[in-house]
Amino acid sequence: MNNLSKILKINSIETLNLLKEDFLKTNIIICGEVHGIKENYLVYEYLIDLLNISQVGIELNKNLFDFIKDKNISENEFELKNNKILSEYLSDGRINRYFLNLINKLKKKDVKIFLYDNASYKDILKSNDPRNDIRDKIMTEDILRENINNERTLIWAGNNHTS
Repeated sequence: MNNLSKILKINSIETLNLLKEDFLKTNIIICGEVHGIKENYLVYEYLIDLLNISQVGIELNKNLFDFIKDKNISENEFELKNNKILSEYLSDGRINRYFLNLINKLKKKDVKIFLYDNASYKDILKSNDPRNDIRDKIMTEDILRENINNERTLIWAGNNHTS
């Protein structure tokens, strides 16, 4: 929380605390983001602790799950750039050292992590779905399938998927 206090204005933290009661009325909380912003991950970490979140869904292709579930992912940016599996996902900032740091923390806290996107960038560019309607519908179905036990879940996705 100290890290968050230093980076975000104190009234942002107060706002999150005021919203706690509303957040607790639902089991799925969806956060839109501009990919790659360091502060996003600090807010997520704060919300996970504040709301006792038991699982996190991330807008990433499911084929990255084996990489994500590794015991302790390296946060070294040089290693990230040379990882063939990740190369497609580094350009928009979704995978960066702040993201990996939070993933490592979540695993230590035994927070369940799932990925809910199936499309690669190449698939998206070739699709006849410029507004992502079909893709968003599939992602929504995947999120609901992952939350079959009605656990308190934080979903993070790009802003255009949460509007």
